[in-house]
Amino acid sequence: GGGESAPPPPLRGEPLASKRIPAATGGYVEIEGFRVDVPAGALPQDTTITIRLPADPVLGKRVIAEFEPHGIRFNTPVTLSFPLQGVALPLGGGVEVGRWENGGWTSLGGTVSPNGKRLSSTTPHFSTYAARGAYTMAGG
Repeated sequence: GGGESAPPPPLRGEPLASKRIPAATGGYVEIEGFRVDVPAGALPQDTTITIRLPADPVLGKRVIAEFEPHGIRFNTPVTLSFPLQGVALPLGGGVEVGRWENGGWTSLGGTVSPNGKRLSSTTPHFSTYAARGAYTMAGG
């Protein structure tokens, strides 16, 4: 058993979604239920935002995605949301968004939608994110 300190898989290759988001108006990027919502004024300048998902079909069953560009700092937090359809949730909930940085997962908390199909949280910058709990359950 890998436990909670297992690093995220490499998320190079397809699938990905990229969109140039104007700083003045904000916007969103979405792929297969993974979404980032950027409020107006959150970006320091017009920026191309990318979401990468695992190319490996087994890893694709995990609720994990990489948001780029890495290192970007937002003036106000952006909202990340993750699909929870077909994911084995731990009993009693306990699902949260985790950010991989400095060799470990940092909890960002998170809110599950009333219908149980979405997990969302906010972040001040980009990295690799996963729905923890869902990630470890789906990871076996």
